[in-house]
Amino acid sequence: MTSTPRSARQPPSNGPLNYNPNDRSFVHPHEIPTYPTQNFYRRCVLNGFQIGSWIGTALGFNLIVVMALVWSIGRVFGRCLGRGPKPVKVEKEWERRITGERFSSRAEYYAEFFGYECESLEVETEDGFVLRVHHLLSKKHKQLGHPVILQHGILSNSVTFMVNEERSLAFWLMERGYDVYLSNIRTNFKMPHRHFPRSDPRYWAWSVEQIAIYDLPAIVNFVHSRTGRKPAYIGHSQGTGTMFLALSRGMRPDIGNKLSCFVALAPAVYGGPVLRSFPFSLMRKFRSRKMWSLVFGVREFIPIISLLQGVLPSWLFGHIAVPVFCFIFGFHTTDWLQRQVPKFFRTVAVANSSELLYYYMSKLSYNNCIFDTTTTEPWFPASFPPCAIVYGTLDTLVLGKPLVERIRQHEPNVNLVKVVSIEGGEHQSPIWGVNAPVECFEGIREVIEQTKDL
Repeated sequence: MTSTPRSARQPPSNGPLNYNPNDRSFVHPHEIPTYPTQNFYRRCVLNGFQIGSWIGTALGFNLIVVMALVWSIGRVFGRCLGRGPKPVKVEKEWERRITGERFSSRAEYYAEFFGYECESLEVETEDGFVLRVHHLLSKKHKQLGHPVILQHGILSNSVTFMVNEERSLAFWLMERGYDVYLSNIRTNFKMPHRHFPRSDPRYWAWSVEQIAIYDLPAIVNFVHSRTGRKPAYIGHSQGTGTMFLALSRGMRPDIGNKLSCFVALAPAVYGGPVLRSFPFSLMRKFRSRKMWSLVFGVREFIPIISLLQGVLPSWLFGHIAVPVFCFIFGFHTTDWLQRQVPKFFRTVAVANSSELLYYYMSKLSYNNCIFDTTTTEPWFPASFPPCAIVYGTLDTLVLGKPLVERIRQHEPNVNLVKVVSIEGGEHQSPIWGVNAPVECFEGIREVIEQTKDL
């Protein structure tokens, strides 16, 4: 089936930076650096520093790869001795099946492979970034059902919801008649800015607040105006943290009035212990912006990863990425279908801003939360939509339980309609887990149906 590329750029509005700047904000302040117009001299100086950063981070990344390979060998021996979480049982038919599916980074490929059409839409933010939104179309369901937005996590893109074959969340929702939109943050898929080229540091000068203030309102407004209905918003990891920011006081809580519900999978609000272990423990040392910029540059974070994705065969990159990202993020993968794991990791390590990672290392890893936890004053106003939270008990990257407790104790404006704790689940389990359709997706469907007419 052929994909249907289509441009549907949402014109920007001239709204303020904050929805209500007079209201108190509970977000830890993170000032984005400003850069002057890049003349020839400044470009030469910047490129000189960037080359040094590229070489340094490339050497560091190669060292991480070697350490990860050694670590993975040790983990294999440990599992042979019965250490660590036990693998989840998988139906033999699914475990042994051969689909003919290849490794790919294209959303259109996975959509077509499983019988859907994929529209490539464009949405422009108020600050000039053009975002890629993928819209799935099905021949099975001619009449589009309730609209659903799927928003990915950090170092990822919309494809992350499409790589688990028929058990992919995007396809699972499509089979049940929902109208699925897969959104992306700024710079994903090398999408442009109205004024700045990718070589300009201003193209990369953004963090989670910019995603919350600009990207998410643009996406929600676009889907809401296109469908005429309040969409359900389902985020994973950073896709939840940024929505919690957007819906908080002093930010853009007005978009809560345009959502039927907010489902947070592995919510990135409270940081987990992995952020204090190696290599994050080393990255935390560069808390000074000058030192961070000198080591990691002011453009793309560790650009050698994008280079390797471009020059290595997709299957090879996927197999190399497995031990590396499991080592870095502490993934155990025991509740994932093992034959699919390399394909999963072909879709991660998407080019992200160095400034974004600086925020996580200088703010979240020290404060352990994206909000001020020293106050019991509510973070969220009455416009907050009905909410559901899903988290894994073995997630060490972010922690879901403290967020649930905070909402129940101090957030009277949040209607927490459902909480799902996946026993033995980790950070990616809500979307990649073998039993995700039963443990997670069915609950998501219940929440959508329960709230869509409110």
